[in-house]
Amino acid sequence: MNHIRIDNNYFRLPKSLNDLTEKQLHSFIACRFSGLSPFESQLVFLKSLVNNKVNRVLRDVSAIQLTEIVALLDWLHEPLPLKPLFENFTFDSVVYYAPQERMRTSVIAEYIACDNALMSYEVDELYLEKLTAFLYRPADSSKEFGDIREKMNTDKTIATATNFKRLPMTYKIAALGFFIEIKQFIAAAYKEVFENEQEEGLVESSWGTTLMKIAETQVNGKLEDVKFTNMYEVFGYLKLKKQEHQEAEYKRKTKKYEN
Repeated sequence: MNHIRIDNNYFRLPKSLNDLTEKQLHSFIACRFSGLSPFESQLVFLKSLVNNKVNRVLRDVSAIQLTEIVALLDWLHEPLPLKPLFENFTFDSVVYYAPQERMRTSVIAEYIACDNALMSYEVDELYLEKLTAFLYRPADSSKEFGDIREKMNTDKTIATATNFKRLPMTYKIAALGFFIEIKQFIAAAYKEVFENEQEEGLVESSWGTTLMKIAETQVNGKLEDVKFTNMYEVFGYLKLKKQEHQEAEYKRKTKKYEN
């Protein structure tokens, strides 16, 4: 924490997300995604972190002093971590749990469902609720450690999404921000998978077609088995096949020019 003194008034400001209470975390999300300028959003966040007495003191400081204090909250605009901001939340007496950091134990069906929800933002008024419901699910009583969420069920998730219309917006914005960070991380780590090239192979523009092609190889079992395969295993397999195809193409072209 940063310790600040103005005359005889003392207060503390968090140095990072790790210093925030759950209540402050809601303020962080509201300010981070407010659409205000960086300085304005940090100023609003600052006011939410201190009590009324300190806010009155802040009104009397110079512009330079205020700018220096607000600068201590520059981290407000740093990239979000690759772990959910809320590990869980309670809604309608049910506890909903977040996926693991980096979605490391999530299956490819979950990633695709979240991605489809995100991409439907222009046409589906429930896209944000669906994305949140795919990520946050009740616990499976048979699981004690790691990803304790129940298995993804699309029909049940859609019903939950309808109820999530009443869920506080900060939870939904946090889920959106988390998945966007995950998607960017995946795109960078497995860029070969998402390269838009006109070529044959396992990687298709349609996820449905891609999963069916993987199922045809029998590497991960039938289509239903593939859907519930760890998403990083699927991305790793697609990356390997894309690299093998590119190497084969390079050798074919090299041999052609040699002849």
